[in-house]
Amino acid sequence: MFTGQHPALSRAYDPLAVRQLILNSHYRMTIDFSDAALSAAQSGYDRIAAAVQGLRNKMNSAPAGDADASVLAELDAARAKFEEAMNDDFNTAIAISVLFEMVKISNRLLENQKVTAATLKAIDDQFRRLGGDVLGIVPAQYPQAAGADNDLLDFLIGQMIQKRMEARKNKDFAASDAIRKDLEARGIVLEDKPGGVTTWRRK
Repeated sequence: MFTGQHPALSRAYDPLAVRQLILNSHYRMTIDFSDAALSAAQSGYDRIAAAVQGLRNKMNSAPAGDADASVLAELDAARAKFEEAMNDDFNTAIAISVLFEMVKISNRLLENQKVTAATLKAIDDQFRRLGGDVLGIVPAQYPQAAGADNDLLDFLIGQMIQKRMEARKNKDFAASDAIRKDLEARGIVLEDKPGGVTTWRRK
């Protein structure tokens, strides 16, 4: 990992985010190896990692049943686009864009309480093949050390959700919207569920 202590860097970066930066450029082109480019690559890598981890976590509690045929069709189309890009002189930039299409599919299904474990596994399997075996940016397992950071993040966002609930209770809708927009600007989406429950997810 880059420690972020170099004068040209503003923070530390995950090695796989650096790999993603390299893959975002065609191998014949010069790479923009700047702090801004690294930051953008890290943000993109974090989105993919959050989606994959969300799939794997939800898979453990998802109901049994067959994989959704419409989702399998989406995955087939994504895989075909990925393979076409790689066959086109290793166009890894397009290949990575396919992973982001799969992130959108994943995030949509993570909101669906009826999605089956088989459907989630089909998406995870494709992430492992395309993002892992081919591109090398989706690991078979993510470091467990991040668990403490995730617990802290969950606690802090929970505090913000509580403040937002209090603002709504006091009919201070301007403050409530400000909290939601501030979190969204930082990549955190709040979702109000039936029964007054609010959950959060990364974009």
